[in-house]
Amino acid sequence: MALAHISLGYAKEQVAAEYCSGDWLMDESVIKQVGPLPAIAPEAIGRYPAWYYRIDLQPGFHGCEDASAALLYHAIQQKLPEWIHLERAITTRHDGKAALLD
Repeated sequence: MALAHISLGYAKEQVAAEYCSGDWLMDESVIKQVGPLPAIAPEAIGRYPAWYYRIDLQPGFHGCEDASAALLYHAIQQKLPEWIHLERAITTRHDGKAALLD
């Protein structure tokens, strides 16, 4: 668990320095955690015994003037180890349609 949090924090710090003059990108809060649970890694990375750990964060994405939210999320994902995957939040609009949060 600690390695996941440290890796995410390090990736956000690198992207903030690269795209946003060092301004902190996010002010999120953990709303749910699952695991760690025993699992098998995906075939694409070797199918070995692993742990499943999920962190659900309440978005608090500040971003910066020079880069879009989509660009920053993509950049953060590129800085993470392959065993960590970000998924952007999806919310339901008042008309019932799903929309990605930016």
